[in-house]
Amino acid sequence: MPGPYAHDPILAADPSNPSLVAANASVTIFAVGDPTKTPVTIWDLSHTTQLPNPVTTNRLGFGPQFSHDTIPQLAWEGGGFSGTFKSFKGLWEDAEAAKGAAQGSATSSQESAASSELAATNAATGVATALAATVAEATAAKLAAQQAAALVGAPADVSTAALVGNPATLTGTALSAAIGLTGAPQAKDGHEYVWLAGVIRNLGDGSGWQLLLEGSNHRPIGITSIDTVDDSTGPYGYIRVNYPGVVGPSGMTVTFMAVPDETLARNGFSCGTSVTQTYTDIRISQAAPAASDYVSYNGSAWVSQDGKLTPTFSGGILTLAHEPVPASAQYSINAVARTEFYSFNAPRAAGTLDTGKFSLEVRDNSPRIADYVSFDGTNWSSQDGKFTGFAFDTSTGVLTLTHAAIPLTATQRVSLNPRGATRPVVTSTTSPTSTTTLKIQFVNSAGTVLLTPDTTMRAYVTHGGGTGELVTAPDANMRVFASHGGGNRQWKPSALNTIVYPGSNIWLLGFMGKAPTG
Repeated sequence: MPGPYAHDPILAADPSNPSLVAANASVTIFAVGDPTKTPVTIWDLSHTTQLPNPVTTNRLGFGPQFSHDTIPQLAWEGGGFSGTFKSFKGLWEDAEAAKGAAQGSATSSQESAASSELAATNAATGVATALAATVAEATAAKLAAQQAAALVGAPADVSTAALVGNPATLTGTALSAAIGLTGAPQAKDGHEYVWLAGVIRNLGDGSGWQLLLEGSNHRPIGITSIDTVDDSTGPYGYIRVNYPGVVGPSGMTVTFMAVPDETLARNGFSCGTSVTQTYTDIRISQAAPAASDYVSYNGSAWVSQDGKLTPTFSGGILTLAHEPVPASAQYSINAVARTEFYSFNAPRAAGTLDTGKFSLEVRDNSPRIADYVSFDGTNWSSQDGKFTGFAFDTSTGVLTLTHAAIPLTATQRVSLNPRGATRPVVTSTTSPTSTTTLKIQFVNSAGTVLLTPDTTMRAYVTHGGGTGELVTAPDANMRVFASHGGGNRQWKPSALNTIVYPGSNIWLLGFMGKAPTG
């Protein structure tokens, strides 16, 4: 097969979620089906400079457009994603070959149509009506064959319009049946149905969105002009598609669709329409990206697991910097603590957010170990099992209680309530400095430490418990999954253009009922 083959620009993205891209990634381009994934030789479009393979994408996951000498379909892999590229030059050559066959079909159909028309002329009057239908079908078939020859290599919108408008084609027949019409749009319930169609593009030169006219290989139907309306007070606005006089104030608005092309669609764009009898307004939104990662303190430094966030900590505030998110998404923050010791909350203070960072307050949310502890004459017990170990030192009278870990900052929080004749106390001998144990003593009414356990030793014991205060010193129990951004961003129409997204446009298709006549 001849070459070289020009391929689309590289976009290394998750096919199921195009907003997830392989930013600054190494992408290998190789032959489809090659188990070794050996890089192939690729060139720039002028075929004067050999490009590196693997290719490095930018922060948006894009790489250069390229060509290959002999292969029209190539595979790529990198940054955790994979996909394929296609060059349609070979398909174009197949279409050229098909053109000759289609032209032959047109000649044959013309002869068939002429024979049918002659037969109709010479037929008896009694069968003239039936033969007229045959002539109509033959004429439509002739038109279909002529169109088949003429449309080889024609723009997609021109081919589609011809197929829809001819009832002899499968496309025209199926569409007419689906919408309750036979053949071309006709009067129904007093309305005559008409099509509106076209494609619009914003070149970014200040002129706004423009209707591509017939001279640019596109053919608008019924649409007369386009207005670009930005909202001066916010990130909003709309594109207005005008078609005055086509439907009329008493007409029927059946449907109007605005469809982002493949460039906009794979970057998360969608369109919504508000339809009237004389114009349709289109609003554009984009699934906003989010900066998210698992962040933790390892005992000496803060770590972002995938490198998406850059943490700094000061005065109980964890600040996380990242690649910018849309301004409309800057207040969308989600923080899920991966520890029971601390809570992470977005502060309410002004000035703590922007598009490139967000902050979280780290507050003491440590658990409280609390239970009823007693000695039954033989063994120590914890009523609800919160204390799991008991050791009584008869030389000092110290009872050591073992429990689940609490933060070091919470070890000094102790509450002891007696439930018997003796009183539990904490002294210098029993300083509770451990995160997993608590040491207490029991004294009698005279204040004497008891060295032998007895059944009067009963108490409700509490160790730890959060205060909700800011924690100013980091420790290894600080772990959080944090996210900034996401959701949907609405675009000002003038800001979305072919400079930002090369080759992008929006396809338009409407179906309307004209006002009844007579």
